[in-house]
Amino acid sequence: MRTSGILAIIFGGLALAGLILAGTIFLLQRSSIFPGFSGNNENFDESRSTSTKDIGEISIKTASININIQKISGTELTIRLHGTVRNSQNVKPELKVSTAGGKIAVSAEWPPSLILGFSSSSMVLDVQLPESFDGEMAVRSTSGNIEANTLRLSMLDLETSSGNIKAELLSADNLTAHSTSGNIIINDIEAEKAEITSTSGNTRITSGKAETYRQESRSGTLWVGTLEASEASLTSTSGGITVDNAAGGIKFSSTSGNVRLSFSAIRQLITGSSTSGNVTLTLPGGSAFVLDLKTASGSLKSDFPITTTLTSGRSSAGLNRKILGTVNNGETPVTVESTSGNISIREGK
Repeated sequence: MRTSGILAIIFGGLALAGLILAGTIFLLQRSSIFPGFSGNNENFDESRSTSTKDIGEISIKTASININIQKISGTELTIRLHGTVRNSQNVKPELKVSTAGGKIAVSAEWPPSLILGFSSSSMVLDVQLPESFDGEMAVRSTSGNIEANTLRLSMLDLETSSGNIKAELLSADNLTAHSTSGNIIINDIEAEKAEITSTSGNTRITSGKAETYRQESRSGTLWVGTLEASEASLTSTSGGITVDNAAGGIKFSSTSGNVRLSFSAIRQLITGSSTSGNVTLTLPGGSAFVLDLKTASGSLKSDFPITTTLTSGRSSAGLNRKILGTVNNGETPVTVESTSGNISIREGK
């Protein structure tokens, strides 16, 4: 009886709190103190244009506004901010474009406002970038998505704190894309140096070609369709790593997740580790390399005949914990270590 009485009091209190919250929201919606809770949707459409002649750098900064970047013919940079705004005190985003010292600075942000003094929907900043511009571009979004298509620049830096990055055909000497909380999906990357990182989200690259390539998903899966790089680093703290077709050197690390890498050619060092997960490498048939495998708790398997083999440290199940050997008199190192997981080296076509 005493327990049921206590539960009744708790549920009654929660119900009362819910009624108070609902009533508060109802009053705020009709209050003149917090006008952001009321108002009608209004269309917003504002544009700016400026020449990119003698311009070497363009920076774009937004807050709670999506960004869409497209290449166009000509020499004029055209910026258009459009969408709908809901407010009752004429609270609207501010579009600013300034030019100084060979740089163009673009910002589209909301002015400071009292508690929920504004609300917006479907606000978009369209950036039409002339094909003649091949300098540096930095894009920052505090809370919004970034889309970009067919860009060829000396430097491209895309970053959003809370939103997704989606792009196609990106080419730059130095290319970076980072999302603190969101996914990154890019169909084609070509760069001297490329860095794709997400703190919380998946990263998916259809095709990546670079001298130096780095891709990281701290909390999410990492996938690459085709990867060609002299030096590639792939890291996932919590999530799997998959590469369908790799050519070049790769260093990989996965704390919690399976690793699956398929190679069309072995040209440089392949090395990596997995703390908790299986590792499967598929190498071209007839490949020549030096194999070094180690696991603390798991099995080791190779489809390739190992001509010179050193095995040691058998597990309680009689499985080898370390294999060191040469395949087809090769010299390129293939080194894999797993703390808790199986390691398989498969022979492809």
